[in-house]
Parts: sequence; C-alpha cells; structure tokens
Amino acid sequence: RPSSAQALGLGDAAIAVKWRLLDDAPIVGDFALQPSLKAPTGSALRGTGTGTTDASLLAISSHVIGPVSLDINVGYTRRSARGDLANAMLWTVSTGTTVAGPLAFAAELYGYPGFGGPASVGFLAGPTYAVHPWFVADAGFIAHVAGAQPPAVYAGLTWNVGRLW
Repeated sequence: RPSSAQALGLGDAAIAVKWRLLDDAPIVGDFALQPSLKAPTGSALRGTGTGTTDASLLAISSHVIGPVSLDINVGYTRRSARGDLANAMLWTVSTGTTVAGPLAFAAELYGYPGFGGPASVGFLAGPTYAVHPWFVADAGFIAHVAGAQPPAVYAGLTWNVGRLW
C-alpha cells in the first residue's frame, strides 16, 4: 500500500527473556542481556506487520537515580524474509518514574542508525500500570523525530515469571 495509507490492526508478536548478569556494577549499573524472537503475525500487506522473522540481542544498562529509573540500551537484530537476510542496530535512552501507587510514566528516545537501512529516530511516551508487581500494562504514543519513523500508538503487557535459576 502507499506510504500515506493508514493501517489498523494487530502487529507482529515477540517473546523475550531478560538475563540480569550484574547488579550495581560501576558504569553499567544493573546489566542484562535480552535475546528475543519476533514472528510475522501481523499483515505486511495491510501495513500492520513486517513479514519477517527477527532474532535480536539487547544489552541493557539500568540505573536508579532517586525516584527516576534510567536505561541505556544497544541492540542488534538479524531479520529474515523470503530467504533474504538483513542486519539492524538499535539504541535507546529511556526513563520512568512513579506517578501515584501503581501508576507510572515512561519516556524513551530511540534510534536505528541506518545499518542495513535508512537512519530513523523516534520518541515514545505513556503511562504504565502495575496490575501486580510482576504484571505491568503499558500504552502510549510514538512520535517521529527524524528519518522514516512513522507516528503510532502502542499497548503491551509485561509478565515477570521470576528467576530462572
């Protein structure tokens, strides 16, 4: 479809596992690696999915500064579609703070530096709600800053299943 067409529907689905490797380390703070796998469950034709299967690895450096959390992340993705392979890089700087009780607010500036495609920068922000300490819902908007990042809305659920070992 033309780039000006609006798409509405469920997007691709992903699953990730985060392994915390260091706690309170100098410079990197709480450091973790998060591998993930994305399946092409959205519709590439309607613009709600990529039509690709992606394997990613994200390095996460987390810090707490008073009531504010700060994460600095760098990631790599290997994407495949119809026998073609592509690589992509990602960086993010995100922050969040509690508003009241289980309600918090998060914001993130992120970018794709153009490795394997055009450079793009976006900004996202929105509330999060801790249904339980181990189950969090979030929603918000994504705004264009530079490059090809389209505006969007998002919603998601995060479930912390606990320590694996």
